[in-house]
Amino acid sequence: MAAPYLPPLPDASDKAVTPATGKSTLDQYLFLRRVEEILRRDPNVHAEYDHGALASGTLTPNPSHGFKQKATNSGAFTIAATAEIGNLELRVTNGAGAGAITFSGFDKQWTGDALTTTAGDQFVIFIHGYGGKQAYLVRALQ
Repeated sequence: MAAPYLPPLPDASDKAVTPATGKSTLDQYLFLRRVEEILRRDPNVHAEYDHGALASGTLTPNPSHGFKQKATNSGAFTIAATAEIGNLELRVTNGAGAGAITFSGFDKQWTGDALTTTAGDQFVIFIHGYGGKQAYLVRALQ
């Protein structure tokens, strides 16, 4: 997956224009230059973290694995809330023999779509964690 288009940053010696803040400091410029390098060169910035096929047990998706994550439902398993602060999207694809997915440790379930066990069905589970509270929302992609 290609990195998004990023317009070039101004030269560090140009004190009249500073990215993001309008203030002219070399530290801000160098920070933004590093972010630009990461976005342009690191293919993992936009990659989905793959939890693999799950047929049993507990999955605890963590924001530190990245915003986009995926797993294959190959049997009944539990998705547990994380202690980390942050948000993520977990894309679940039902494989052959998909089982029921249960949730554990969440403070809130927002109204969303029902999970199925039909092979090939896909879902995005939005997980929000902040201040010791965890919530989730399920959206069907079919």
